[in-house]
Amino acid sequence: MAAQQRALVIFYLHLVLLGRISTFLLAYPIQARIFQKTRLLSMGLILFISGFLGSEALLLYQGLSGSLGWPLFNRYSLRLSSVSLALPVGFLLILFTLKQPTPERQPLN
Repeated sequence: MAAQQRALVIFYLHLVLLGRISTFLLAYPIQARIFQKTRLLSMGLILFISGFLGSEALLLYQGLSGSLGWPLFNRYSLRLSSVSLALPVGFLLILFTLKQPTPERQPLN
């Protein structure tokens, strides 16, 4: 059964692992104020979330199309690759907003 529903299994694992874990790994540092709240952070989060939701929608459609006999649209792999490219680009934008550690001031002797 899992071999026949490969796309749905990939959708589920993608949703659980990428969706839940990466969301936590991004939300915790934002709550801890490790990132500078700038427009770059907002753009990175929007890109990351839209890439995640877009790839999830395409994976779900692929799984359901195999089960329900729906046609798979043209250039599916290209569309999935293009949407998935937003994930690492968004993550890199988020990383650029990391606060630089400030050196502790040493008293002058």
